Amino acid sequence: MQRPAELTLVNTARGFVVDLPDLLGALDAGILRGVALGLLPTEPVPRDSPLLTDPRVILTPHAACHSVEAERGLRSKAARNIVTWFRVGRPDYPVVKGTRGPQSGRGGGRPNAGAPASRRDTTRKGAKEEPWLG
Repeated sequence: MQRPAELTLVNTARGFVVDLPDLLGALDAGILRGVALGLLPTEPVPRDSPLLTDPRVILTPHAACHSVEAERGLRSKAARNIVTWFRVGRPDYPVVKGTRGPQSGRGGGRPNAGAPASRRDTTRKGAKEEPWLG
């Protein structure tokens, strides 16, 4: 007689750290008692995903930043970024610190020229690229 599974997997880190086919296999094989996931490799969850119908699976939104205090902080930082950008030409809280500067040596100094296609700014043709944008 096989012992009932006592293990429960909880992932609140990154969705890609859990291999979903292996996870479902571990549930079906009785290795895992249950699973709680705050993130998935693909979001939103596909409508036909077995994760949505398995009673041993708990899916929660990854919403740790949605407290009243966090909302206030985000709004305050966004407003401060705008004010600081107008004053000194760069934000206090950059969302993404870029790796390309005006002297990056790629693309002959043209904005976005050396960047991969996915990072090129195609919406602002001819717009001057700010160094802090990356």
